[in-house]
Amino acid sequence: MRSHPAQPDALCLLGCVAYQTGDSFRPSGAIQQSPHDRPQPSPSIITLSIRLDKFDETEASLLRAIALADLPEFKNSLGVLRTKQGRLTEALAAYYQALAQDPGFADAHYNLGNAHRAG
Repeated sequence: MRSHPAQPDALCLLGCVAYQTGDSFRPSGAIQQSPHDRPQPSPSIITLSIRLDKFDETEASLLRAIALADLPEFKNSLGVLRTKQGRLTEALAAYYQALAQDPGFADAHYNLGNAHRAG
């Protein structure tokens, strides 16, 4: 961390450790230090941001990421975010888009099933 203080994977790992130990202050700091504005946000940072209910900044990061690199992982994460927001129709659309790009994407299948069950 000293040599590369803005290294996204290290910041995400720091946030995960703090989250798992119940330290709700440190994950937020780690996420805020994380370079959400870099050209392609780290999927691990996006996942942690969703778990911490940081919906506004996560949504901005995901939409920027999808615009720059239309990857199924980002569409799946958008589906997870929409599900947590209670926006199930949009969540389903995001999961279907992820699966259209990668029909074997197990996480998207799992999340799609959970979203159908929730709706």
